Amino acid sequence: MTWPVGMFWLLLAWGLLSRRPVLMDLFFATAAFGTLAVVPVDMVGGINLLPQPVCASAIVLRLALDPRGRSQAVQAMADMRRLGLLSLFLAVSVLVTVFMPRLFAGTVDVVSMTGVTEGPQPLAPGTFNLTQIAYLGLSVLTVAAFAVAAADRAMMATVGRAVLVGGATVAATGLASMLADASGMGALLEPFRTVTYVLLTEDEALGLRRLTGLMPEASAFGALCVLYGAASGLLYPCFEGTTRRFAAAIALTLFVMAALSTSSTAFVGLAVGAGLIAANWLRRLLSPASLRPTGGQIEFVVGMSLVIAALALLLVDTRLFDQAGDMIDLMLFQKVSSDSYIERMRWNDTAMDGFWATLGLGVGLGSARASNWFIALLSNTGAIGAALMLGFVAQSFMRKPPPGDPLRAEFTWAFKAVLLLALVMGALAGTSADFGVGIAAVYGMLTGLAGRRSAGGRAGWSGLRTGLRERAG
Repeated sequence: MTWPVGMFWLLLAWGLLSRRPVLMDLFFATAAFGTLAVVPVDMVGGINLLPQPVCASAIVLRLALDPRGRSQAVQAMADMRRLGLLSLFLAVSVLVTVFMPRLFAGTVDVVSMTGVTEGPQPLAPGTFNLTQIAYLGLSVLTVAAFAVAAADRAMMATVGRAVLVGGATVAATGLASMLADASGMGALLEPFRTVTYVLLTEDEALGLRRLTGLMPEASAFGALCVLYGAASGLLYPCFEGTTRRFAAAIALTLFVMAALSTSSTAFVGLAVGAGLIAANWLRRLLSPASLRPTGGQIEFVVGMSLVIAALALLLVDTRLFDQAGDMIDLMLFQKVSSDSYIERMRWNDTAMDGFWATLGLGVGLGSARASNWFIALLSNTGAIGAALMLGFVAQSFMRKPPPGDPLRAEFTWAFKAVLLLALVMGALAGTSADFGVGIAAVYGMLTGLAGRRSAGGRAGWSGLRTGLRERAG
């Protein structure tokens, strides 16, 4: 056991025992440690258990131990206006995964989640099916946990600050990676890299080391930076004073680090994220009912100043402009001729072949790897499962908070924008039908924010209630 693994378990124990929302901060912060297996892989059948899913399990456990919270979660999952579609999606996915790999065994070739190096192989059931069922089940339960917790208005303050903690942690890991590479002391980061799958942490683009932080590859780190940067920027109006300035600094830092990852997915995410933040600024500026609408004027001045400063820097040193242009050309326009792009498109083709060969029933969770979340969803869960999940996605975008609460409206708008951004990047690099516990938190918050508050704004999650109020105050 490395010292980061031991530290993680100590923090998790503190979170489980504490009445303060330590688990929430830990949940968002541990997304940055995508190469840290917190349980020896040989002890869990070769599965790499990462910190964030383990934190999600702890949050779900806290909910399950509270009778009132457990009851609210069950009601939400049975309600078609809330999480009913998601519950049906999970049920269909499990049925498809249990039966289809056996029914269509040997009739179609697939690239399973664990079979990348082998290439296309005949469809057959495997342990990867059970693993993916467990991951998807955890993601769905995480949605339910956050939906119940978000019924408490204090949860917005808790999650808002936890997002900043997570963003700061991602930025810190990026900075640590940069310093380790620059000083030739990369071995210092080895205790954080305990997973058994292949890590692409030394790739270069145009002679520059791609920034990976503590993620397995640059594209994963770049996408994470974009999501946390956008979340910090979109939630910026919800903060005050020093916290507000800190949110702006985190957003800017993470966007720069996303660019340094030189990931094509991150580049697309940066463009979409910038557009969403600009749209949010315009919405606040034009709507007097929004939270602190006049603050949009200051944001406009600061934003324009940063743009002008960046353009001036590029004009002063034309080499920077040329290098930036070459990088964008390499990672976006020449990407289609790269070996990685060709391989990923082959995954998509093979996954869709599996969908058609099973008459649209699907090949089962984990049976087909793709490079597009929508294709993975269709191939793994079939037409029925994909329709249910996409219906839930559409339902999430249509959710509206109760009127007369600008703070709740601001959070809802921000999380919808983050969800859209995640879907865009998922369409470029999503490998599994599982949407993950990080995006599960977004779905859960949108569901909870759209519900009507109970008397006094109290939620059924009594295990966190006291800590939430302390944190919000």
